Amino acid sequence: MKADGFFLAFAACPVTILVMKDHRHIILRINAARIYGRGLLSGIGRYAALHPDWQFFCQTPSYIKKISRKDELQRIRAWHPHGAIVWDSEGLQDLLELRIPVICSRSLTHSSKLKEQIAAIPYIETDCQGIGRLAADYFLQRGFHHFAFCGFHGQSWSVNRQQAFVERIEQAGFEVDRFERLTVDGLQAWQEEIQQIAQWIKKLPKPLALMACNDDRAFDVLEACKQAGCYVPEEVAVLGVDNEEQACKVSNPSLSSILLNTVNAGLDAAAMLDRMIDGKTIEDDRKWIKVRPLYVVTRQSTDTMAIEDPVVAEAVNYLQSNIFQKIQVDDVVGKLVISRRSLELRFRKALGRTIHEELRRLTVNRMSEMLLKSTMSVTEVAHTFGYADAHNLSRFFKKETGLSPVEYRKKYGTQQSLQI
Repeated sequence: MKADGFFLAFAACPVTILVMKDHRHIILRINAARIYGRGLLSGIGRYAALHPDWQFFCQTPSYIKKISRKDELQRIRAWHPHGAIVWDSEGLQDLLELRIPVICSRSLTHSSKLKEQIAAIPYIETDCQGIGRLAADYFLQRGFHHFAFCGFHGQSWSVNRQQAFVERIEQAGFEVDRFERLTVDGLQAWQEEIQQIAQWIKKLPKPLALMACNDDRAFDVLEACKQAGCYVPEEVAVLGVDNEEQACKVSNPSLSSILLNTVNAGLDAAAMLDRMIDGKTIEDDRKWIKVRPLYVVTRQSTDTMAIEDPVVAEAVNYLQSNIFQKIQVDDVVGKLVISRRSLELRFRKALGRTIHEELRRLTVNRMSEMLLKSTMSVTEVAHTFGYADAHNLSRFFKKETGLSPVEYRKKYGTQQSLQI
């Protein structure tokens, strides 16, 4: 696969083809420079690999020849496209005028006229509510009592993530401090804003759990923490969104981030476009292709528990270290040489849940991670956690999540091979 600009071409034909339908010419306008776009393209590519009749328009490389928008549109018309998936507002009007099926993004900035035109067509949109709630639950489970959110001014998706985060934290009985940007202009705008964030963070109570609207903003926050003299994660735990993996790993400290299921969204978008090309009607309640949050990829920036009670902190560390051993509450009590009643009371005070509830939570989280990150069969996962067979693990997992391991992997996984 070779990318130039926003147009991608795939070569995904099997060696042997028994039945070949007429070729379907598909326009893709998706930014491959971002992990979000690459995830969508990966899902679309997987669909194309199973449908060799799909062909993709390839933009003339800019390093070979500059081509005007008008000339490019003429090339597209001459190619007779059948449909398009668009994550770029530039040129969307031209594609709509071709009167071909189009799937686009609702989060892009459009003119009022264009908004009316795309109102009835299927679209891909990120589940910002789910992202905000996942971030809040992640921090709450780690025992934090002080929370903050740092987003981008004027970006609706950032505002939506903030609202969901704040609502969930307030439901738990806590408050959220929000960064309010002062007007910044000129060449030094970025540095001045970082200084504003640093001053804001410095005044907030610690230890602090801070959600950034995305990874870009989280990197700003990490820089601001350095300027403020605040240690990450000991004083400020920082969480981003998108999981731009290489950037997250090279930041100092490495950044924890919420992984989004863009691959499945791309696969769903391709399947929906194929149905639209066939002339099938898409019901209104099925036109939203959701990019859902999967889980938090924990790295150094949040690798901490905000637990003031040293006994409870030691107990949680013991649970985490022995999660594959099928330990019981009595094992924890015996390790710490403390009465069960005393430990239970301290646990409830520090975390708001029992030792048993924390053990089940940690176990489910680790099981979920293995189901989504690996291609291990459910039986192999069961053996890893000390279960004799997949049935007992499946019964436990479904009781906790409402889904069997197979159902969970199908719903939230990235179409990796599924074994029983």
